Amino acid sequence: MGQFLLVDSRRLDGFEDLHQAVHGSHVDVMQRGRGRLRGRLSHIGIGAFSLSIGAFNLGMRTQRSSRDDKLIVGMLLAAEERVAHWSFDMQRNDVLVIPPLLEHDGVFHGASAYAAMRFDLN
Repeated sequence: MGQFLLVDSRRLDGFEDLHQAVHGSHVDVMQRGRGRLRGRLSHIGIGAFSLSIGAFNLGMRTQRSSRDDKLIVGMLLAAEERVAHWSFDMQRNDVLVIPPLLEHDGVFHGASAYAAMRFDLN
């Protein structure tokens, strides 16, 4: 069976648009602070592999469900303020690995940008 290439790029116009921050993985999102969230979100995918690149202008709290059975490898590309995942501070260009079936919690205290790959280990 053939696989299709997915290419999608859009503007973010509210925190709700970040529920698909990593293509194929549902992320619960809560905005920190006032104002309207703006930014961009792009996805490229084929089969069980996807690459997502996002940037946003306000602080966010994110949480991935433990039901996701795919591995995520992400990189913090930019951050105006503190960013923490699992209570560990991240710096620009740090890499984060989120194993399958593991809940994840992240806090972005200000405008940030990231890239994330999601794929099946099988």
